[in-house]
Amino acid sequence: MVSMAHHLRSQEYERVRHSKSMLSEPRLSDEDAARLVEAYERSDTSAADYIALVTENRPFTPPATTHVVVIDSGTYCASVAMPFVFNSFLQDHGNQVVQELLSRYEVALVEKAPAGGIFVQAEKRLVGQEVNLLGRKFKIKRQSPFDSKFYLDVFGVRSTAVANDLFMGLAQLGARPFLLTPRDVNMDAHVATPTWRFYFGQEEPPSCLKVRGFVTNQLVYGRKFYIARGKRAEAQPTRAASFKKSPYSVTLPLGAEVRRSPPPASAEKAVELAPARRSCVETLPRRQSQSPIPELNEMDPHQQE
Repeated sequence: MVSMAHHLRSQEYERVRHSKSMLSEPRLSDEDAARLVEAYERSDTSAADYIALVTENRPFTPPATTHVVVIDSGTYCASVAMPFVFNSFLQDHGNQVVQELLSRYEVALVEKAPAGGIFVQAEKRLVGQEVNLLGRKFKIKRQSPFDSKFYLDVFGVRSTAVANDLFMGLAQLGARPFLLTPRDVNMDAHVATPTWRFYFGQEEPPSCLKVRGFVTNQLVYGRKFYIARGKRAEAQPTRAASFKKSPYSVTLPLGAEVRRSPPPASAEKAVELAPARRSCVETLPRRQSQSPIPELNEMDPHQQE
């Protein structure tokens, strides 16, 4: 006999299965993306400050700002003067959505993209629309700063705190991520997949994430093994598992704090205290650094290497 609890649970699972995903890629406004790029390229931005900027407003909802999209025409319009391209876009676009934006003066900019295509800056998302341009039909796609970046999908990340720890571990390793975001978030069903995507500030994978010529397929953090998969990465000869260490794993350092500790009051005071601290270190026996997480203090030291 099926109880009421089982019936309600089955209804909830059915609702989750039929709910449409709300996030399949990072949804940042152009202003927020520019702030991240500027902070990432500055050499004086610490990992703690940068992750605080990333997590300040997580991109769970589409921004209500001007959107930059690209008419994917490639090099078709490269040899045509911009006034002719602009006139063709205004007169012969053949799209009702674009016509409504033009009638309300909500198209702010039309210009050629350096890498090919036509930039269009508008007040409404036009991704997926098709327009006619110089006698041919082209599709509009979203211009994202993450399109060309290398990313690493990490599976089994059950909380934001764990994702932040992995971010700090990657930063200490020498591969500071450019952005971290859940791979899939469903606002309607209140469900987030335990897969996080870490974008890096380069097109090729960082060298510290390569093992024996392959992009790593596992991140080791403490006692946990997280399966990873890089963007267009070649498959490794040995598959990774979540219960044992992979031959192609990368071990992340422990002990990185998300919040940076405040600096000393003055340099002179730090210099005065330095000899006293050195004498204390010489007289006290060595001991292992204690982790703020209790279960990490009982870890086998061989697993931290």
